[in-house]
Amino acid sequence: MSNKSVSVLMPCRNAMPFLEAAVESVLAQPECLELLVADGGSTDGSLQKLEGLAGVDSRVRIISRCDKGPADALNKAYCSARGTFIGWLNADDLYAPGALARAVAALNFNPNWLLVYGEGEEFNEDTGLVQRYPTLPSSVGINGFRSHCFICQPSVVFRRTMGLLLSKFDLQWRTAFDFDYWLRAFEAFPHRIGYIPHLQGRTRLHSATITSKQRAQVALEATQLLARHFGAADAKRLHNYALELQLGIAQMPEGVDLVTHLQQLFELARPSLTPAALVHIQHTWLSGDLPQPPRSEPCSWHSENLQPALPRSVVPFAERPFGVNLIGHAFEIFGIGEDIRMAARALQTAGVPCSVIHHPAANGAACSDRTLEPFICSDPTGGPYAFNLVCMAAPIQARWLRQAGCDPLRERYTIASWPWETQQWPDAWMALLDVADELWPSSQFTAAALAGPAAQAGMPLQVMPMAAEISEPDRFCNAAARASTRESLGIPSEAVLFGYGFDFNSSTIRKNPMGALEAFQRAFPLPHLPATFGREFTSHPLSDQVSLLIKTFPPQRISAEWQWLQTRAAEDHRITLIAENLPRDQLLALYGSCDAFLSLHRSEGFGRGMAEAFQLGLDVIATDFGGNTDFCTGPLAHPVRWRKNPIPRGSYPYADGHIWAEPDLNHAAELCRKVALRRLDFRSNQASSNYGCELTWLSPHRSRFSFSQVGIRYLQRLKNLWDSRALVASGLKWNSG
Repeated sequence: MSNKSVSVLMPCRNAMPFLEAAVESVLAQPECLELLVADGGSTDGSLQKLEGLAGVDSRVRIISRCDKGPADALNKAYCSARGTFIGWLNADDLYAPGALARAVAALNFNPNWLLVYGEGEEFNEDTGLVQRYPTLPSSVGINGFRSHCFICQPSVVFRRTMGLLLSKFDLQWRTAFDFDYWLRAFEAFPHRIGYIPHLQGRTRLHSATITSKQRAQVALEATQLLARHFGAADAKRLHNYALELQLGIAQMPEGVDLVTHLQQLFELARPSLTPAALVHIQHTWLSGDLPQPPRSEPCSWHSENLQPALPRSVVPFAERPFGVNLIGHAFEIFGIGEDIRMAARALQTAGVPCSVIHHPAANGAACSDRTLEPFICSDPTGGPYAFNLVCMAAPIQARWLRQAGCDPLRERYTIASWPWETQQWPDAWMALLDVADELWPSSQFTAAALAGPAAQAGMPLQVMPMAAEISEPDRFCNAAARASTRESLGIPSEAVLFGYGFDFNSSTIRKNPMGALEAFQRAFPLPHLPATFGREFTSHPLSDQVSLLIKTFPPQRISAEWQWLQTRAAEDHRITLIAENLPRDQLLALYGSCDAFLSLHRSEGFGRGMAEAFQLGLDVIATDFGGNTDFCTGPLAHPVRWRKNPIPRGSYPYADGHIWAEPDLNHAAELCRKVALRRLDFRSNQASSNYGCELTWLSPHRSRFSFSQVGIRYLQRLKNLWDSRALVASGLKWNSG
């Protein structure tokens, strides 16, 4: 079969600013037999540009100069196609390098498949936004479309025969003709659709796209299509559109008010909705005030919502014993649970008495670390000591207080160590400053977000880096321990091992494990693609001397990212995935067996994983953004360049409109190669059997995060407050009254 076997269909209308880049991304694919452009009557010079491109490359063919819309344009282009396979790229989208090669190889290797699609990416060059399209593997079946359209259109390639079997694109759908096509394909051929776990297409977001200009029609048609295939639809698409209007993302039609517009839209959707869905959406949007956007936690805080104080006397602050009531997730195995355990160890090392108030995280994390159980206080009126130290996220503290009431605050000086990972403190959390007397952010990064709100509230703010001490770290990273751990995992003893750990039940988009995998494979390409793709790749000299280990917790829900990682790891024998709740010593042994920690996060409030990696003697390749910049210094630190990126709407709680980092994966790959070469060179020249770096490299990190050093900082601040306890008592936010 000829290498050139794909006919690419391209509907086009007034796409001049983006057209050349789209065409180039097609012609750069050796598998492209022809690019068939159906123009819808462009008036911006697109046709003239296309004619020029056709004169340079004969594969560009203009097959029409007017049509009845993009579905009609696609049908015209399809009728002229000569290729065995059909691709489809809008004139403002882009193919990823190698996309058609991967698609053709997958279809050839799986002759039963009629259609393949892969990972997609949404981007906006004006705002810098880049985000993964919410793709799901084909194994979810047609029911996966109930929640959202999980196929990114430019990632699709199908056999020409499927087009004949499935018939034409349906012209009755002005905006959802692609969604209709996917639904028909999954309904007709549920077991003949394949998924490619690689970036195949990039779809551009801008103000002139169909989904931007015709959001009401998109929501209505999607609802109608779901009803056609499933009997009835819920109101999710309509509800999301109404929220977009409220947030200013979608524009109102001219000459109509909001209520009238929604009434008209809901009436058109009535035949497609379940009776319950219709009642719910009308009640939500057409009766009374419009609701605020939904949030994962209560979006407002008012102290009057607390349970009333219990009718008993309260011990005054100055008469309480000196000590700290620690409040947080005492037993859970995840990052914030570790925060309270580390704080307890630091305070105990400094000789500060402690009690612990356990508030369940209710996030599915295992509650298997019981080291703080002897210190648990179950008194409903709060802990006995004069100071509270809250080691929970701000809205979780609000949840705790709504359940426990306000008594645990009364006549105590409450210090909040709230984690946060963007450069702004959420507006919805401003009122939570009422439940703290002082703030202890764990990094300069979080402190910068809190500085303005704290100053406005007249609150003291002290940057207090958290403890992250590893007791006897050398027992986890000596040669024997490394060899034993690697043998148990089936990882070659001499491989340069890159590692990363994160929690799927937290925020995958922020932690970005997919970026770590991509950077690793860019740094060390496989000698060949997996058998399912069967295409030779340029090898790197180190490709057979490296491995990647990714550790997470067992996902509590269906995760497209986890399925993506599993599929990609199955292609690459060098990648090991672990999804287990491990005891702390086993987790540290896992990291101790590595040579480098690869964190391509988009933001970190503190960066405990990196802090521990330094103490174990690992090179740390990490995005140069977030709380980790406080300590990612020295010979073991390798900061990764980044650019600003707006956080996608709804991707992170309370962070719409905020900014975080998009790491440069090519720079990360370059640093991976540098570290691998250095580690291999070190091993070939080392005089001892112990892996790692000189003690002088490790000592600053081990000292910085030690219980003794952190405990001293805690003690000094607490003693300063205690020495002025009469003044402190007079200014308590929550006194006996």
